[in-house]
Amino acid sequence: MYIPINIQKFTMYEKPKKDRMGMSSSSVYIYQNYVLKIHDIKESSLRKEKDVMIWLKRYIPVPEILLYHETKSYAYLLMSKLDGVMTCDQSVLDQPYEMVSLLAKGLKMLWEIPIEQCPFDATLKNKLNICKHNIDIGDVDVTQAEDDTYGKNGFKDPHDLYDYLVSHQPDEELVFTHSDYCLPNVLVKENQVVGIIDFDRAGIACKWADIALCVRSIYHNFGHHEDYIKHLFHELKIEPNWDKIRYYLLLDELL
Repeated sequence: MYIPINIQKFTMYEKPKKDRMGMSSSSVYIYQNYVLKIHDIKESSLRKEKDVMIWLKRYIPVPEILLYHETKSYAYLLMSKLDGVMTCDQSVLDQPYEMVSLLAKGLKMLWEIPIEQCPFDATLKNKLNICKHNIDIGDVDVTQAEDDTYGKNGFKDPHDLYDYLVSHQPDEELVFTHSDYCLPNVLVKENQVVGIIDFDRAGIACKWADIALCVRSIYHNFGHHEDYIKHLFHELKIEPNWDKIRYYLLLDELL
């Protein structure tokens, strides 16, 4: 992958390693002290991610933006490398209850961010428009959906799912959300959340959007171990709303 000369100079021509652990839709390259994300300019959300992190840095630990560069083909975002490891690192997974407590801490950090002046909209109206656009351009991969989303006991196709989502919109409990709150995006060290990454979908939305993806991420890593889910809601000090969790998991299938 070509890296612009201004980024090469900034990183002292260090050769990065391609990251294969994270879940970003961008190509991610790891330096000793930096992280570089590269995305096709036609589909890139890196400009928004840059703007979100600049806005967020006064509230929570996020990477520092060092360089942003666009060419006719690609967008490049160079950031500082945060300390800590992802919550999907084996050293964290080996202590599942502590890991779930850290995920809860991260959620509460996001919810404490004031939204009155937040310029980023991730509400249902906005997300449903994105879903409709993705369906219209054929950018929904049903093979990557959860097993029960489509088929005999699920929806016929993405159009059928979209119609359901439009007609069953829940009340929104608005907070600042990450909108892809899963284990690889939460960084921890010494039993503390030291950073959150990948903010290209972030903005004001219902808190259950993040809770739903957090629950799914726990299931993906541990199976349906309900004690961990109970522990999550104990740490959050709320009761689970399974209707909203299901709704936001279905919504995510089209985003």
